[in-house]
Amino acid sequence: MSPVRFAPLAGNPDYHPPEVLAGIQEGGSALDLSEWKYRKPIKLIRPGAQRIELDLDVLSHAQAGFGDLRLVSASKQLPYILEPTSISRSLTPAVSAASDKKDPRLSRWIIKLPRAAAPRYDLSLVASRLLAADHSEATLTAEEKLKTSWGEGRCPGTGGVVFWGMPAPVVAVLLIIISRLLP
Repeated sequence: MSPVRFAPLAGNPDYHPPEVLAGIQEGGSALDLSEWKYRKPIKLIRPGAQRIELDLDVLSHAQAGFGDLRLVSASKQLPYILEPTSISRSLTPAVSAASDKKDPRLSRWIIKLPRAAAPRYDLSLVASRLLAADHSEATLTAEEKLKTSWGEGRCPGTGGVVFWGMPAPVVAVLLIIISRLLP
């Protein structure tokens, strides 16, 4: 028996990698854009499939589920895949103090965001500014006695007649309906 020797790896000159999304047509159905209120051009870097990051302008104008998002070229829709990512972008909102003139011990802030309908803002973005503000002492005042509502019993917080009495007729009606549906 003689040892087997393999030739070094070499590329196949006849191999051509498949196109990305090869089975999908480039041009889709025609779309009349006259009813669309917001449009934004996109610059493509190369032909074929590309990854496009939606900017704050697009995100703030789009519906929550992106049901109104269309890619269009020459009045024809282009197919796309919407891929959620964990990418986060930071922005610096305008933060200003709005102290209460009647009670200067209270601290109030106005935070102005760059877009009113942007997808999601995280207040921790401005936490360092808020924590750097002047600190004031908090004091406790006398205990406030809460009134019992007309529906509560003698023990406040138990719910009373309204809370426990209203579901009873609903449950009775549901039981009657279920009993009629059973064979």
